[in-house]
Amino acid sequence: TLYPGTVLLEGTNLSEGRGTDRPFQWLGAPWIDASAWAEALNTAAPPGVSLSAAEKTPDSSKFAGQPCQGVLIEITDRAIVQPMALGVALIEAARRAARGRVQFNASTFDTLAGTDRIRRALEAGTPATNVIAAWQPALQAFRAGREKYVLYS
Repeated sequence: TLYPGTVLLEGTNLSEGRGTDRPFQWLGAPWIDASAWAEALNTAAPPGVSLSAAEKTPDSSKFAGQPCQGVLIEITDRAIVQPMALGVALIEAARRAARGRVQFNASTFDTLAGTDRIRRALEAGTPATNVIAAWQPALQAFRAGREKYVLYS
């Protein structure tokens, strides 16, 4: 449920939780203020999740062996989780909480996102809500176009 959005963190210098007991559910770094990150996310949390500050020490991948502060995502309503919106909100809030320390690996991020527009918007300081709103017309057109092919709801 979370992977399609939290995998975007692989294209940043934040840990996506590999090497912990909660990959793609816990995200963090040694240098982030987890409380500020979680608070910012819960203030305008994407639907279907709640977030809390949590410390973990990955045993492999990014920051292996280093204690990291981060956020733990709990799904509260799987039916309404929007993973891509969550991923964008996570990154935008992390960039604010870490005050410029969150960096993108442009090639990796753009491949995962399928476009460079999301990264460029976040780098320009565009609020996550605006980034998410920008893809809504195309999403609605896709949903309308696929409707005649949906056999089961």
